[in-house]
Amino acid sequence: MTSHLLQVMSDTPLFQRLAPERMPRVASIFSVRTYERGEQIIGPHDPHDRTFVVGSGVARSLATGSDGRAIAVGLLDPGAIFGRLPLGVEGNDERVEAIERCVVLRAAASDFERLVVEEPAVAVAAVGALGARARSAEERMAALSFQQVPARLAQSIVDLADRFGKVTPSGVRIDVRVTHGQLAELVATTRETLTKVAGWLRAEGIATLERGQIWVHDYDALTDVAEGARQMPGRTQRQREPVA
Repeated sequence: MTSHLLQVMSDTPLFQRLAPERMPRVASIFSVRTYERGEQIIGPHDPHDRTFVVGSGVARSLATGSDGRAIAVGLLDPGAIFGRLPLGVEGNDERVEAIERCVVLRAAASDFERLVVEEPAVAVAAVGALGARARSAEERMAALSFQQVPARLAQSIVDLADRFGKVTPSGVRIDVRVTHGQLAELVATTRETLTKVAGWLRAEGIATLERGQIWVHDYDALTDVAEGARQMPGRTQRQREPVA
């Protein structure tokens, strides 16, 4: 057992309520691996016999359809659980890849499930992490059903700012490197439409999408766009955008 593994676990939200004397025993079921930006962590054809926990960094989750197309589900930050989930939840066709350097904890699914049963502190944190993923998925489905692309893009940027933003004198800087293509997948639109909407947000002084960074200049205005109170000219609530 390495000090690196113990350090990663102590910094991970899932284990922060675990009694220190219990940490070495819990750590014995895990291994740790670093994934570089763009590297696949799990794929739809991998065996569903392992559970993963993000220790640091950000990954994105994609669901693979029967036709082979991948649809972005959401972003996974430290403490997120994926792979074979505990308590009888079967594996799925999820694909997860790092969008920045990620340190990931890995365990046999049976060991992780036993850990959740035996360690109440870990169980509570795991329920919270899984509940957060479920809520995020529900909100995303509602947005795809009822919101237009400007509102969906604005809400995605608000979420990124809340989770990863750093307040600076020039505004909120989001350092997570989400490409235009990845953001278009997350918003469920085409890159062309996303570029047009991003241009409007920039022209209005609301937000700027640069390569490797996103800047939020006016958080309140961005929230208004996300909630539909402020709309991009030429677009109405009845218009529908093609889903990528």
